[in-house]
Amino acid sequence: MSRRRKRRDGSRRFHLWIPFVLALAAYAPAIGHGFVWDDASFIRDNPAAHDLSRLATSLGHGYGWVPGGDGGVDAYLYFRPVIVIANTLHWILSGGSPVLFHLANVVTHGLNAALVSLLAVLLGSSPAVALLLGGIFALHPLHVEAVTWISGRTDLTATAFTLATLCLLLAWKQRPERRSLSVAATLTFLLALLSKESAAVLVVLAPLLVLTPPRGGERGRAGVLAMLGAALVVYLLLRIQVMGPALVGSGADNLPARGPLPARAILAGCLFLLYLLRFVVPWPLSVEPPAALAEPPYPIGIGVAGLLALAAAAFFGWRAIRRGGAAGVAWGLAGLGILPVLQFIPTGEVYGERFVYLPAAGLLILAGLLLERRGVMRPRAAHLTLVLLALPCLLLLESRVGDWRDEVSLFRRAAATHPHSARAHANLGSALMDLGQLPEAERSLAEAVRLDPDDPRKQAQYGSLLVNMGRVDEGVAKLEGARARMTPTRTLLKNLGVGWTHQGRYEEATVVLERALAIDPDSPDLLEALGTAERKRERYDVADRLYRRAVELEPDRPSVYLNLIGLHFFNRRDPETGRQWARRFLERFPHAPQAAQTRQLLRGETG
Repeated sequence: MSRRRKRRDGSRRFHLWIPFVLALAAYAPAIGHGFVWDDASFIRDNPAAHDLSRLATSLGHGYGWVPGGDGGVDAYLYFRPVIVIANTLHWILSGGSPVLFHLANVVTHGLNAALVSLLAVLLGSSPAVALLLGGIFALHPLHVEAVTWISGRTDLTATAFTLATLCLLLAWKQRPERRSLSVAATLTFLLALLSKESAAVLVVLAPLLVLTPPRGGERGRAGVLAMLGAALVVYLLLRIQVMGPALVGSGADNLPARGPLPARAILAGCLFLLYLLRFVVPWPLSVEPPAALAEPPYPIGIGVAGLLALAAAAFFGWRAIRRGGAAGVAWGLAGLGILPVLQFIPTGEVYGERFVYLPAAGLLILAGLLLERRGVMRPRAAHLTLVLLALPCLLLLESRVGDWRDEVSLFRRAAATHPHSARAHANLGSALMDLGQLPEAERSLAEAVRLDPDDPRKQAQYGSLLVNMGRVDEGVAKLEGARARMTPTRTLLKNLGVGWTHQGRYEEATVVLERALAIDPDSPDLLEALGTAERKRERYDVADRLYRRAVELEPDRPSVYLNLIGLHFFNRRDPETGRQWARRFLERFPHAPQAAQTRQLLRGETG
């Protein structure tokens, strides 16, 4: 008997390892990717994410807080301290390299695939069917966004702790005398909530598991419920302390318009059907929603059909949850996991492939349970199904992984998949502008403005590009128009100040640049821009202080050295100080394009 049990346990462990290995092998190319999209602002360019001494301050804000930033919506609506801590630790351990971030994402996805298999086994599936479910979860193309995008770790981490909580509670029910299992479940329950709001499914599912009759009798139920309740209270108190008592914070005013509740209900129906379709037929995948879902009015026929399907799913799901058992847990993961992202309550993004990451686990387990109960899915059939599905899933997955390598690849695919998406073209234009590919960026941003002429942010992006291209008058006109129609950000103010400086409107430029600097006082580019405006006003001492401060903050910024050289050689007539800055420039940037001219300047002065 003991030998048979050992063989069974070994087989079970084998069926857990296979999904983990499949996930690692499939996503290994993503480990070499860079910081993309929100990764740049939240992590790479966020000084608060680089220093443990600033971690306490970061934890006192919503997820996405950047010191002196433009006040993005994420900084107000989302409370995810586990991710804030993880980002800071990974930055410090990796020295700012994205490799460790991506490796952590891939490993977490592998663990989640194994946890899907483990949860399926604990809910009654055979190891063979559990392997199928974990393998599909590991290779499903819909998960590419969550796994290959560093910022997708919110979904990965919340799912990991959610699945771990359910597994621990099920294990405790089998052996209620092992109090360590319930204590561990309480800890993972709290960590799940502190990772992402989607883990709130546990508020229903965890008590459900505790209250359904355990094999070991009634012992310990009240204690476990008390511990889970205490963890929930701790989470709520922490959240209220940071975010305030409102469910939706002050940043809600910045959310895109989704329309009144009836319109949002139609949108919810459309999204429900779209997510189901993307789960069953995961192609084409994109970071952009279909154009019909970008803003109201939404397709009424599709929305009503989706609401009817959602109502039917809710009916059967509620019956399953009330009865408890395996089907109730699977229904809860799928149904309760998808509800928060259907826009009944508006959130920052109308659509995201990563939103289906947690619900997909419930859908897979539910499908496996139903098929196995009806005798459709036997061990040999499960193995054959995984073999047949693995190759097409892997091909679709790998075709999508490369899109997340960098922002240009990502947004170029988005613009090609959804050519009528103004946001896709605007994002592509900004990415190209950052790389200095200005003519191609101009085409993308012009298309974005054509598609959405009423969005002042896109006007501001286009105006900033035109200023950088030397088309100052056109650019300033667009920036001034955008400024009149939106709350000015530090980026808009900075580019407007640069444009006014080029136009000779130095005093006006100084005013807006000082206002931008008040938003972000330690920004080298703002200090340099304001220094240039003050230099044009012949306030050389002020310009000198601003330039020097910019050098202190960013010693590898060559343009500031060149400004200091010019200031002292040609404005202040102080060649000795000018030579000092010239030598420092050549020491740090010996192969810069301006190096030869700087050496010639030094030779002329010394000669």
